[in-house]
Amino acid sequence: MAPKPKERAFDGQPQAERLAKWLNQELHTPERQRVMRILYEIKDFLAVTKTARANGIVPSKDSFQNPLAVGGDVKEVTEELQERLQRYWRSTQLDVRWPPANRGAVADISLQIAWLKGSEVSEEETNAFLDVLSLTRSGSLHRLRECDNCPRWMFVKFPEGDRAQKHCSECRREMRILYQRDYQSQRRRDEKTADEKSKANVRRRK
Repeated sequence: MAPKPKERAFDGQPQAERLAKWLNQELHTPERQRVMRILYEIKDFLAVTKTARANGIVPSKDSFQNPLAVGGDVKEVTEELQERLQRYWRSTQLDVRWPPANRGAVADISLQIAWLKGSEVSEEETNAFLDVLSLTRSGSLHRLRECDNCPRWMFVKFPEGDRAQKHCSECRREMRILYQRDYQSQRRRDEKTADEKSKANVRRRK
């Protein structure tokens, strides 16, 4: 028997799947709400800074550059992100910097943190936050998405194009069940209609 081929590994898959599983356990706890708000803030930061770099607002240098010096939307969204993170992790030092433009697929953000004594964050929330940082640094945060049909989070193997995943596994399973149910109902209706037409044709021939 031929060995089973290895499943293709995707960038950020372990961290994103672990984070999605933790978030989906109970979405409305304060810990998960904090992590989700940080996710939204970082995604906004990435979108704004990507546009700024594409428009030539940010100079391309080989050394790190503080985004606060860029001004405009970049400065505003950076300050919001820093304020939010420092408010949630009161004992955390945060630094947001621009990486060199020649780093290719790596994301346009680097978050550097130093945990200090007195942090009031649980170990689970800390691990979730570190997974967010890991996904951000590797440029894989866009693979962690919310389902279009429910509040669950999921890892998306193909985030762009025709194969882009829009629904989580639970919603896809429910959709398949509903599709099968509708298909079977329609099939029974078609069979009933065909049977009635057949009986009507028999009566007319008589």
